[in-house]
Amino acid sequence: MTLVGVKQNEINKRSLELNQFVDVYIRVRTDLICNKVNKATKVLHKIEVRNSGNISLSIVQWEKNGNPISSYLPYRLPPCSIFNDAFYYFVLEENDNIVVFNVKFIDSIGRHWKNQIKAKKFGERWEVSCDKLEQVIND
Repeated sequence: MTLVGVKQNEINKRSLELNQFVDVYIRVRTDLICNKVNKATKVLHKIEVRNSGNISLSIVQWEKNGNPISSYLPYRLPPCSIFNDAFYYFVLEENDNIVVFNVKFIDSIGRHWKNQIKAKKFGERWEVSCDKLEQVIND
């Protein structure tokens, strides 16, 4: 193979990696829920998870503080560059102070990923952080 061919293969490989980029964006979302009957209001805090990568992700499993949660999974998250209002959220309960969510994803080409999202309450405000998505080879 010539030097030009080797360089072209390297460029093609890097281009493919960029096109198959996987990442998530998280933030705390606070909603005010109003009861129309008795005019009571409730503040609901949640962690909003968005797909900031280039290919679709599906949430296939998640747990809260080590406890598996069964819900309507898998939940598909298209890239927010295509559907900017697509997200999944995890509810933060009033009695929670520190919460750890372990989340497993699968992307549209079959790769498995995991992530840990941490939330800590400071008075009425929540701070969240998450690890970089880690690819799981044998899951």
